Amino acid sequence: MQLSEDGKYMWNGTEWVPVEEQAPTAAEEVEAAPPVLDAPSPAVMPQETAVQPVNTAPAMIAPVIIKPGASPKPAINMAAAFSVFKYGIIALAGWFVSMILLSIVWYMAFDMAISSDSATTGMIILVIATLVTIVAYVKMIMYSERKSV
Repeated sequence: MQLSEDGKYMWNGTEWVPVEEQAPTAAEEVEAAPPVLDAPSPAVMPQETAVQPVNTAPAMIAPVIIKPGASPKPAINMAAAFSVFKYGIIALAGWFVSMILLSIVWYMAFDMAISSDSATTGMIILVIATLVTIVAYVKMIMYSERKSV
């Protein structure tokens, strides 16, 4: 709530409304305190403030003390980097092996489906090959998520 300078009007957020005479002590308290602006109104323009200079001097940096005989610490942990590289190569090799095995499964499935006597048997063979492929992919995805956690 913001009162006018003379204490007779109150700003309700959209317009100045006359203050009722019920609480003259509250108006006296508000007059004693500096006015607080909740939001700038069209009648009151914000005053410009002086620009504060910015300190552009470089910050003081503590000197590095190198103890004689101490071995320098490497910037990269090579053991951790090699471990990540090793598991990446193993995952890539596993993917290649899986693709080769699935190619063999599908070659055999098509060969048996074409050489079968009935269309029903051929379709059953292809459905089984599809299920084997789905299981293989799900196992690859679940294995990689289990290793990453």
